[in-house]
Amino acid sequence: MQESLADYFQTQMERQLAKRSSEGVEAIMMDMRDDGIDFYAVLKQDQPLCYFCRGIRYFKSPEGTFTMQAADGTGLPIDENEYRSRLDYALSCIGASSETGIGVLVKKHIKTL
Repeated sequence: MQESLADYFQTQMERQLAKRSSEGVEAIMMDMRDDGIDFYAVLKQDQPLCYFCRGIRYFKSPEGTFTMQAADGTGLPIDENEYRSRLDYALSCIGASSETGIGVLVKKHIKTL
C-alpha cells in the first residue's frame, strides 16, 4: 500500500525532529509560500502535527478530535480523513510529492522554534 503524502510528510518531519533532539530541539516548523499560498506546519515532541494553510489552522487535540479553526477562533470539528486530505491538498499546492523529494522540501524550509 502506497503511503499518502500526508503520512510521508509527517514521517519526514519526525525524522528531522529526531535528528535534532540531541541538540535539545523540542519543536520544528516548516514554513513555505508558493503561488500566494501560505503553508506552515509545526511538530513538537509527543504532540500531533499542527498545520496552517490559507489562514486556517488544522490540528488534532490531545483527546484525538480533529478541528479546523479560522483566524477569528471559530472552530469546526472534522474527521481524520478530512484532516489528512486537506494536508495532502496543502502539500500538493506547494509542489510537494513523495516522488519529487518532499524530504528535500522539509530540509530546505525547516526552522527550529
